[in-house]
Amino acid sequence: MRIQAMFVAFVLVTSVAPAMAIETTLAPDSASAAVAAGRAMAEKRDGYAIDPYLLFSVPDAVHITDEAAVVEAVQLGTPFERLRWEAYREQAMRIPFNAGDVATFDTQHAERIDLIVYAHSRAEKDRTFMDRFGGGTLVRADGTTAATAVISHTVPATDGYTKPTGVVTRFLGQITYRFTLNGAPGAPDILNAPLTFTFTDDGGAEHRIPVTLATYR
Repeated sequence: MRIQAMFVAFVLVTSVAPAMAIETTLAPDSASAAVAAGRAMAEKRDGYAIDPYLLFSVPDAVHITDEAAVVEAVQLGTPFERLRWEAYREQAMRIPFNAGDVATFDTQHAERIDLIVYAHSRAEKDRTFMDRFGGGTLVRADGTTAATAVISHTVPATDGYTKPTGVVTRFLGQITYRFTLNGAPGAPDILNAPLTFTFTDDGGAEHRIPVTLATYR
């Protein structure tokens, strides 16, 4: 399955699952571990190991068999994973990522959880499809809302997909739902409670993805 960033393709590789101890604010040793892990993956040039944080993915994102199935994957971005990704990105692009940069990035992602949706457009010329994604809530088992997200998305890019009739071009990108955990209603139980991440796609269809944050680093 292909999951793409703006400049580089993610690769789903086998890796050790993250420890079951999420930190909404990273301790210094955790921040160091995230940076080291990201840099090591970049140096190996085997792709970014996104699989431990995947909540949903289609079997084959290259082939379009249903034009309504625009969501290719959903990923959890914890503070540890986001710092790991940033270290990977900076190392892959040979951009300096010094202690001050790490501290700034770490602070910006403290007490935040990202749910990242990878999707493509239904039509070849629909470059605004991500603007129509909405919703963005974490819901407890009793149906109450635990937190509401701020939504942003990447600049749309184009790529080729395969249909039974041949190769077609579609826009694709990432829609990020960022949840601020500090101060959210019932915040202490958000990390440990079984939750459902809900959002709507550009056609108005609701998606419901189960997640328990405490099972991720």
